Amino acid sequence: MARTEFLMWILVITLCQLQDAQTQTISSIGVNWGAQASQPMEPSVVVKMLKENGIKKVKLFDADSWTVSAFKGTDIELMVGIPNDQLKKLSKTMQRIQSAIEKAGHGDQIKVTTALNADVYESSSEKPSDGDFRKDIYTVMKQIVQFLDEKNSPFVVNIYPFLSLYQSPDFPKEFAFFDSTNSQIDDDGAHYSNMFDANLDTLVASLKKIGHPNVSIVIGEIGWPTDGDINANIQNAKKFYRGFFKKMATKKGSPRHPKAVTVYLFGLFDENLKSVAPGNFERHWGIFRYDGKAKFQVDFSGKGEDKYPISAKGVRYQENKWCVLKKDVKNITSLGGAMSYACAGGDCTSLGYGCTCNGILDGAGNASYAFNQYFQINEQSVEACDFDGVADIVSKDPSKDACTKRKQNSRVRNSFASVSIRDENPFDFVRTLFEGVIAGGTAGVVVETALYPIDTIKTRLQAGLYDKRQTTINIEGYSFLCSVLAARGGEKLVFKGLYSGLAGNLAGVLPASALFVGVYEPMKQKLLRVFPENLSAFAHLTAGALGGIAASLIRVPTEVVKQRMQTRQFTSASGAVRYIASKEGFKGLYAGYGSFLLRDLPFDAIQFCLYEQIRIGYKLAARRDLNDPENALIGAFAGALTGAITTPLDVIKTRLMIQGSGNQYKGIVDCVQTIIKEEGPSALLKGVGPRVLWIGIGGSIFFGVLESSKRFLSERRPALTQSSKSDKHED
Repeated sequence: MARTEFLMWILVITLCQLQDAQTQTISSIGVNWGAQASQPMEPSVVVKMLKENGIKKVKLFDADSWTVSAFKGTDIELMVGIPNDQLKKLSKTMQRIQSAIEKAGHGDQIKVTTALNADVYESSSEKPSDGDFRKDIYTVMKQIVQFLDEKNSPFVVNIYPFLSLYQSPDFPKEFAFFDSTNSQIDDDGAHYSNMFDANLDTLVASLKKIGHPNVSIVIGEIGWPTDGDINANIQNAKKFYRGFFKKMATKKGSPRHPKAVTVYLFGLFDENLKSVAPGNFERHWGIFRYDGKAKFQVDFSGKGEDKYPISAKGVRYQENKWCVLKKDVKNITSLGGAMSYACAGGDCTSLGYGCTCNGILDGAGNASYAFNQYFQINEQSVEACDFDGVADIVSKDPSKDACTKRKQNSRVRNSFASVSIRDENPFDFVRTLFEGVIAGGTAGVVVETALYPIDTIKTRLQAGLYDKRQTTINIEGYSFLCSVLAARGGEKLVFKGLYSGLAGNLAGVLPASALFVGVYEPMKQKLLRVFPENLSAFAHLTAGALGGIAASLIRVPTEVVKQRMQTRQFTSASGAVRYIASKEGFKGLYAGYGSFLLRDLPFDAIQFCLYEQIRIGYKLAARRDLNDPENALIGAFAGALTGAITTPLDVIKTRLMIQGSGNQYKGIVDCVQTIIKEEGPSALLKGVGPRVLWIGIGGSIFFGVLESSKRFLSERRPALTQSSKSDKHED
């Protein structure tokens, strides 16, 4: 439905010509694409769908660059809205914008206009010929119409036959549609059998009386909702569009406007964040569902064929998870507060009187419906499925009827979409494992290469090979580290050997990181399905520990070789492996394995748990996906905090790994006792500064690269079987 505030529209006649094979459609028909949804579709996916359906006109309600840029290189005509409800002098603002456009040399291609509801004009009788602009806004309307006429811009009006039916119980229902041939209004030889023609001619008469009869007219919004009222349903929407497209295909207008008019259908998708003050139907104007699947048969060509439009392709769905009322809750009447909260932050409009799901579900079903709507809109966050302990997250489809099947929604942003439960794909363990391996390996190599010098310094400090008052560390590059260490003792620092052992270390880091994330990601998904929502942190802790155990099989020998080289015991990784294997045996490559697990299992579990839990809280508060800088910042915080906590464990692990065959320490306990006795308790925090710096920056890089890599891989997945299911729809 039309926005109540004024909107200025910049009509971009053409952006760039590019012809594609596409479905034939009526050339004068466009669509409104609103963005008041918790899960907006990705622009490139939508533009492809529009092209495949042959739609060449689109009206947007804001000038979002991400959306507008998706139309570059297409032959789709854009009308872009600029909200300006704060402006008092609309006509002067329109003039300034049009003047700026003309000075830029685009006056013939780009026009400025404003969208108006049909209530700006009226008829003193039922006859369209008596139409005139309302007296209370006559002056401003005269200024606007005069400007439009001078600049050859169209008068954009929103006409809604449904609203006439909704607002008046005495309104003849068939007059809202196009099937009747019986005249409802006779006006000096003109006969009107539908409300659309009568309303359009009332505007024609109004423009004539105000002195500008030649201003062109564009129908900015027209459509029929599919839910939210007793008359808002798929059957009526299908009937309305069938008759409307049949009329548009004739290329004839109304009795007093015989030429065809350009129209923009309202709307393309449902918008679940729109205000329901006008009525529950306000969120259900879409011809397509949230995920780009057509709701009903509609033939854009006007030939009257009973076929579905082409649905969006390449839409990817979230996990199979639902939030439902616990089975042991018996007192349904006590759920009023929880349901009110869920509906306030979700979308329960389909439960209202006369709506799709009214009377279909019982009390428990209504509660589960409300809880799940809130859960899905909030990206399946575990915090969004609690409701004072009366709800549970389940992985088995709880739907039992078409109503609930049609109303379970998931995430669209960054290519995730709202989803019909029946069409959701099951959890793909193999693909999750594969993508985790690739993303983890990539992130591990990038962070290890970037931060290897800091790790070298940390290792030398922890090894106790240098006294701060006498230390000379040879380091090449990284001058900022020089000032940090010099401030501690004023020593002369010579830079050398920062990347000693890097090549050999990468040979281990790549498979270790790949194995870790490859195990962590699918295990996390599995555990989140097993544990209740209030134990999601335990699922993350467990998955992190399991990933660490798997990766330790590669990490430990890699770490042994790396640290022996960093402390200059060997000059090459291959030489180190041969020497350790020959002198210390196979177990030499796993020296300090127990201490390694003692450090890395808590570290992996804590770091990934902190990262995931902070992300959940942030996403819940922001009600959107996180961007790369935000993921990196959270990764830095989680890494730095975990690094500080586990520094003593890291010191113990380092001492045990670099002792070689000398066996200075007889085990973890002996190592701790010896360090405290000989060096004092503070020695257990040696290298905490470089470690926190290293892991903090490393966490930022690792998680930033990891999330980017996961998104990159997911965006290049083959489209879900939606293309093969495109012929399967729900009436």
